[in-house]
Amino acid sequence: SFPTRRSSDLPRQKQRRPRFLSAGLSAFPEVSLARPSQKIKNSLIYYAARAVMAVLRFCPQGLAAGSGRIFGVLVFTLAAKERLKTLRQVGIGYPRESVEEHRRLARAVWAELGRKIFETARWLSWPQARIAAQVGRVEGWERLEKALARGKGALVVTAHLGNWELLGGALAFRAPEK
Repeated sequence: SFPTRRSSDLPRQKQRRPRFLSAGLSAFPEVSLARPSQKIKNSLIYYAARAVMAVLRFCPQGLAAGSGRIFGVLVFTLAAKERLKTLRQVGIGYPRESVEEHRRLARAVWAELGRKIFETARWLSWPQARIAAQVGRVEGWERLEKALARGKGALVVTAHLGNWELLGGALAFRAPEK
C-alpha cells in the first residue's frame, strides 16, 4: 500500500494578509478575503435558496412538504460531514439500536428537517393571522393570558411535539402587544 498523508500532517503555511489590513486600515471594505471559488459557491447557494423560496410561496402544502423531505434526504446523502454528525448523535441517543436503524433514523431526521424548512419558507410571506390559523388548538390559552396580564411575563412548559416555528408565529399573533 502507498503511504498516505492527512492534511493535519502537512506543515501549515502562514497566510499573508494584504498590507492595508495588516496596518489596521479598512480602505477597501468591499474587498472579500474569501477564496473566489468559495464566494461563488456561497452566492450560488444563496440565489438558489431565494429562487426555491419564491417558488414555494405558490406551492400547495403537500407539494412543499414532499419536496422538502426529498431535499432533506438529498442533503443527508450529499453532506458527508453533517451525515456523520447526525449518525454519531443518533448512536448516542439510541445505543442499543443497530447501525441500519441509526441510519434510518438519521435519514428521517434530515427528511423532517427539509420538510420543516420548506414549510417555514412558505410562511414568510403570509400575514400573522394566516399563520395562527394553521394551529389547530392551544389548550390552556386562558391561563397564559391571565399570567401575561400580571405584567411579569410567563414561562410556558409543553411537550416537544409539533411544529415549533408555526407555534411561535401563532403565539406571537395571539399574545397582547405592549
